[in-house]
Amino acid sequence: MAEALHLALLGGLRITRGGVLVRGFRSAKASALVCYLAVTGRPHFREVLAGLLWGDMPDAEARKNLRDALSNLHKLLAPYLLITRDTVAFNRDASYWLDVEVFQAYLQPSMSGRPDVARLRAAIALYHGDFLDGFYVRNAPAFEEWMIGQREYLRQLVVQALHSLAILAAERKAYAASAGYVSRLLALDPLAEDAHRQLMLLLALAGQRDAALAQYETCRRILAAELGIEPATETTDLAVRIRAGAIVVPEAPAARHHHLPIPPTPLLGRDAELTQIATLLADPGCRLLTLVGPPGIGKTHLALQAAAEHFDRFEDDVCFVALALISDPQFVADAIAQALDVRDTGDQSLVERLKAYLREQHVLLVLDNFEHVLPAALLVAELLAVCLRLKVLVTSRVVLRLHAEHEVLVPPLALPDLAHLPGVETLARYPAVALFIQRAQALVPDFQLTPANARTVAAICARLDGLPLAIELAAARLKLLPLPALLARLTNRLKLLTGGVRDLPTRQQALRSTIDWSYNLLGAAEQVLFARLGVFVGGCSVEAIEAVCNARGDLPIDLLDGLATLLDHSLVRQVEGSDGEPRFMMLETLREYALERLELRQEAEVLRYQHARYYLALAEAAEPDQGAWLDRLTKVYDDLRAALVWSRAALDDLSLRPDEAAEIGLRLATALDWFWYRRGLWSEGRRWLEGALAHPGGLSRTPVRAKALLKLGDLAFAQGDHAAARACYEESLALYRELETQEGVIWVLSALGIAAREEGDAGRATLLLEESLTLAQEQGDTMSRAWAQCSLGEVALMQGDIARAMALLEESLAYFRDHQVIVGIAWVLNHLGHVAQLQGDYGRAVQRQVESLALFRQTDRLGTAWALYSLGDLAVVQGEVVHAIAHFGESLALFEELGDKKGLIWCLEGFASVASAVGQPERAAWLWGAAEAQREALGVRPAPAGHAHHAGLVAAARSALGAAAFAAAWATGQAMTFEQALACTARWSRC
Repeated sequence: MAEALHLALLGGLRITRGGVLVRGFRSAKASALVCYLAVTGRPHFREVLAGLLWGDMPDAEARKNLRDALSNLHKLLAPYLLITRDTVAFNRDASYWLDVEVFQAYLQPSMSGRPDVARLRAAIALYHGDFLDGFYVRNAPAFEEWMIGQREYLRQLVVQALHSLAILAAERKAYAASAGYVSRLLALDPLAEDAHRQLMLLLALAGQRDAALAQYETCRRILAAELGIEPATETTDLAVRIRAGAIVVPEAPAARHHHLPIPPTPLLGRDAELTQIATLLADPGCRLLTLVGPPGIGKTHLALQAAAEHFDRFEDDVCFVALALISDPQFVADAIAQALDVRDTGDQSLVERLKAYLREQHVLLVLDNFEHVLPAALLVAELLAVCLRLKVLVTSRVVLRLHAEHEVLVPPLALPDLAHLPGVETLARYPAVALFIQRAQALVPDFQLTPANARTVAAICARLDGLPLAIELAAARLKLLPLPALLARLTNRLKLLTGGVRDLPTRQQALRSTIDWSYNLLGAAEQVLFARLGVFVGGCSVEAIEAVCNARGDLPIDLLDGLATLLDHSLVRQVEGSDGEPRFMMLETLREYALERLELRQEAEVLRYQHARYYLALAEAAEPDQGAWLDRLTKVYDDLRAALVWSRAALDDLSLRPDEAAEIGLRLATALDWFWYRRGLWSEGRRWLEGALAHPGGLSRTPVRAKALLKLGDLAFAQGDHAAARACYEESLALYRELETQEGVIWVLSALGIAAREEGDAGRATLLLEESLTLAQEQGDTMSRAWAQCSLGEVALMQGDIARAMALLEESLAYFRDHQVIVGIAWVLNHLGHVAQLQGDYGRAVQRQVESLALFRQTDRLGTAWALYSLGDLAVVQGEVVHAIAHFGESLALFEELGDKKGLIWCLEGFASVASAVGQPERAAWLWGAAEAQREALGVRPAPAGHAHHAGLVAAARSALGAAAFAAAWATGQAMTFEQALACTARWSRC
């Protein structure tokens, strides 16, 4: 199900819903509560949960914190929690996936009692790292004790699974595979000397004498460094025997013959795919299995590993047939016959000879690189029809489209999340990173993954889409380029990634050659569509592809047919969007190649122009209600940004479309103003608007320019740059008046009024906002009227005119509710919360701010930060210090992320009040002093509510310190830099 909850706890904590990361947990303890309920799987009394996570607090406070956490979780995960007056449980009837649960299910004994290799492999594929690795909850020793116990239990399970797999592989004399499992076991328990000894023996039996001796040295070094001891006598004796050549490498069984090449490097990160292949090969109903994937994904290596591991399953033969060098499908039968050593006797056709040979044979036939001999699929069908014990494993970039076919899509290697990078030990276990390290060490033996280079290595692997071939080719460049230079040069992957190792096929020694191979299999019409799709930066819908790639009606193929072909050839991927509509994606490496082809076709500029026009229309359609469109715009933001980049390039190159580019750039940047504002991308938005307005192509005195100036002023004001904002507003107002555009005049007057309000000039703010309100009423502009009333209500609140503020705010709230303007409702509720606070009705104030916060979390990150600040201010007034710290902390983090200095200053004052309330008067004075200095420097007005209580806390701190010491501490704060003051808020509770 698209909305199913996905809880990944092995290797860290990642909770997604419908494929989207779940955000908004109010604290680490709320996240911890979800984990505990999901893993334990039974109801828990509220008192037990309160003690588990807030055991260091009085009972009443612990229960209050639990209620708050459950309220937060109910909003985020409503169907997944069963909450009663007495108990809380995870709803196991809802659709969810929990990796810990699946991991343990895979390790359940089979009905026969024998170990199930496929299930053991599936289990270790799920184990990305220790349980809740890197997750930490402060002041919750009971939870931490449970977490550590669970971590050790699961670690022992994976160690046992790896041990079982190693034994089973060794029994099959698959010593290299067995050594791989023991290596993983040692990564979990490097002090296990018996495992070091086992690995030494396995490497020696696999014929890797030097590696076995190197493992002994590793064992000796680790034991000395960690325990201060030497290896046991039996370990040392084994090393002596290996060095003397006394370990006899068993000969391969002579009775069996197969045609499997041995890959030069171990296969990494394919446990899940190997398990899926094993299941299908064991299924009597699966006769034809095709491994499908884009070029460079590692299909051949995976097929060889699977064939080798299941060699014993096939009584007569496992035969590998390389088709890469065959250009004519008619010769596929010859290649198969040659691999099977079936001779053409002349008395019957070769195909009939193959049928006769295979009719009674139990054989696995591995046909590699089938994509360019697709007509030979009929031969495969013919053989399967008469050879009932034959199984065929195919690698191809294109499905064969046979009735008996089962497909396994080979994905890129797993990549870490760059936004939440794990520790070095966990990072090194990600398959893409592990492959990079392996190939790097083959060329630069002393290469190591370290905290200093971990992010760069992860970024390189991500830039290469997790493609094994691309990663191998990139690692080969480390002899010439340091890691940062390698990452920088990957902007042109196809040029950099050449000259692979000599024993790769020629077509794989350069990434471009590999993709050429797939591109040349397409028909001319499909090649046109593939090249045009390169213009999309992110995923795209069918509607977008039709509008951009067929804008002139000249696409030489039916769009859906063309997309189906590209999907079959693994050149695009299909994913389901959040709205259920399919979206089509290209790996970045393939997209770079597609753009090269688009340039060669001399269509690049035409397609970029059509792309820009489509995304301009999309942004302008969203502009009236970007709250509702916010998620959709976020999904296509890479393409919106690409359209802006094109408009800037076209302005600078007069051979392109300078006039249209100027208009598109200005209109698009203007339409995205609210998106930038709500996402906190203020600096980026300002850069785009300033660039477009300053260019000669954007100087025309048009309504587009006037609106762009207004939006630029909004972004400048959001950053506290009041002088720049006023200059933009004034120029915009003059231009709107010149053009006699009353709607624009209303907007700018309102903006100037809000600016005056924020600067503390209530009189000027009132004049400007009332003029805006009057014009809006004359023009019948009810939306502008409601916003003007909201702003006038806040000015009245500043002036202490509670009755006028209430009247204006309630009238604007009624309009916003009637028209479902969510962000308007949220802001008015925020202001009404301040009104209630000034009236001393704290219950009503909290209710208003909680409602406001819930709406802001849906639409507006800046509003979210302000609502959290307001709740923190209320918590201080009510003496709820713990809640105040939580609210101010989350608010401060958002303001820092958004770059909102006014919000940061108010949070400094909020934390100062907290410090005073908990008996830290000197720290309170520092923070008040720092806030005052920053407020005066930036012209920021005081916070809107809680002033009387604030004055009382200042007086209490002054009394506690004494007037002289208080003044000295205040002066110390005034001398602090903004960064020092913010650091002080982060540390204050520990001092």
